[in-house]
Amino acid sequence: MEEKELTQAIKRYLGDDSDNYAIMVTGPWGCGKTHYVENCLRREVASDGWHIIRVSMFGITSEDIFYDRLLSAILSSKESDIRNSLADIGSFSGRLGRFFHHKKKSPENPSRFKQISKNVGISALMGQMKKAGIQMSVEARSLVELLLGKDKVIVFDDLERCLLDETRLLGLMDAMIESQGRKVILLANEKELRSKLAASDEDGDAGRKYLAAKEKLVWHVYPFGPDMKALAHELFRKRLEDLLGCEEGECSDAINRCLASLFGTGESNVRLLKRAMSICDVLESTRYFMGSCDDPRRIATLENVLALSGKVVRDTMRSGSDEADQNDSRGQSFVEHFMEASSSEGMAALPFIERYLKHGQVAESETIAAELREFQLAYHPEGAAAQRADASISRWQHRSFQNSDIPVIVEDIASSIIPPSDGGLSFDRYRDALEVLYGIQKCIPDQNVRVQDVVSNMKRAIDAEPEAALSSVEHGIICWQTGGFPKSMERIGDIDELREYICQKSLSSSVDAARSILEKSEGLRPGEIIAIINGERGLTRSAYVLTSLSPELAARKLAECSNEGVHEVHTAILSSKTGAMLYADEGAAVRGWLLAFAEAIEPSSASELANRDVLGWIRGSIWKMLGVPREDQQEEPSGPKAGGLAPRDGGLEV
Repeated sequence: MEEKELTQAIKRYLGDDSDNYAIMVTGPWGCGKTHYVENCLRREVASDGWHIIRVSMFGITSEDIFYDRLLSAILSSKESDIRNSLADIGSFSGRLGRFFHHKKKSPENPSRFKQISKNVGISALMGQMKKAGIQMSVEARSLVELLLGKDKVIVFDDLERCLLDETRLLGLMDAMIESQGRKVILLANEKELRSKLAASDEDGDAGRKYLAAKEKLVWHVYPFGPDMKALAHELFRKRLEDLLGCEEGECSDAINRCLASLFGTGESNVRLLKRAMSICDVLESTRYFMGSCDDPRRIATLENVLALSGKVVRDTMRSGSDEADQNDSRGQSFVEHFMEASSSEGMAALPFIERYLKHGQVAESETIAAELREFQLAYHPEGAAAQRADASISRWQHRSFQNSDIPVIVEDIASSIIPPSDGGLSFDRYRDALEVLYGIQKCIPDQNVRVQDVVSNMKRAIDAEPEAALSSVEHGIICWQTGGFPKSMERIGDIDELREYICQKSLSSSVDAARSILEKSEGLRPGEIIAIINGERGLTRSAYVLTSLSPELAARKLAECSNEGVHEVHTAILSSKTGAMLYADEGAAVRGWLLAFAEAIEPSSASELANRDVLGWIRGSIWKMLGVPREDQQEEPSGPKAGGLAPRDGGLEV
């Protein structure tokens, strides 16, 4: 039942004086029952002169706590006139003559009673009244009955989370309804309530008692079904307007799309949506989406972020539940498999979402903005060829095509395999593209899909932009098959081949750059070579670049180098990075290169006296590091010893 219809039913109940009974509003946890009472029903019934007193039943274990909680709700109610009554102590003592004995003058701050009662209940309230000179000789139940006017509607919320026996609880409410003629509304997740009773009552006696008490007390049960679209607009529209930097009423289409992606099909948990929308706290700091109302690519990226945020919260909140276990065990369709894989890829590309929503970790704004940019380039491309391929990939994955569309899909993908900087498909999408082509080849063999030609073109695109391809491999742990991915994703051999090709191509590029610097006819700048080696990802790649250089040429060029350059090499030799490369040097390639380099160093060939000494230190440091005894090794000159130089900027570092 939607909110408007439910409100009319409740109004009919409030206007019915023919008999005394309660009504129950049921719905799953987080569906918005409390929000409805506080933000809709309270306003609607106020126009008819009714005031709502809402009481949370969470954790109530006794009748005393029940009445204590009810009194607190009365005193903290927005519509309560207790503040004004306490302000006029004479009037108050007159009204409560048989309950209170006034000994002193009026309390200085009567509003304190309301705040204390709101926080801890009647026990603290009685203590404060005593200090203020008001003697109280009344039970909570009697005070509740006195303070509750005839125009009050009592709403008991979270009925299923009450720890008091259900029949005793309903008995307390029955006394209020029968003897006092109160209007009572019960909010409950009755499915959970029944499950709790069944789990704790093997013979079913408690369940029967509950049903009997409910049958006597509750005449109507109304299922609550909020209008999620309207509720999402009410709760989050302003938040999205602030994120996009637009005025009220602007960007309505963009906001509608974002909200639709947030709550998804059939989502009805308001608390889940609120948690998911907290991702906006992180997004606002980047200002990435500010002013993007007219940028469909950025809006589409925001849709993806919100959809992934909803999934993270949904999976986290429902993990371990019966529903989750059931969903994991049931068979999945192709589209469901694809959605699972797509979500995993999205999480891998935008790791800040899980870090924040699951672990409370907030990355630097620049890091988040960089992730958003890379994601947008990959999944919402700017180039025309990439856009066509992206659309065709999506049609295949979502099964929104006809057989006659297959040639176009194949052509769109094949024609998009050009360097991304030229408008081609992002390297991040190569796995998707190959998955589609192999899927077509498997399902429709007579299409003659030339997958290997596409793979060859992918290699040519990689050749044009090796560093961009390597960056894609490093952050795309799922799409490049370097990390675990859902069972629904089959491993594609061509992706493994392309990944290795990218790594080797990037490594070759570094080797060529380092050799070019070493072989220059003008003066050597060792710091540039050191920077290339340091820039490689992993010890193996760094060692490969180092050992690809000629140790003899490096030694000869070093003798001609500036004093600063010679010191840079000495610092690099003594660095922890060099030690780490030696430790991981399974084939002894690094050891052999360093030994050959030391053997080729000739200090006397340096024209600068200071450089002769430093070259001697370098040679001696290498021999000592490698543990090589040298009969002809001269005593190192006074000055910095091996390990005695602090690494300078540009040194080899881990």
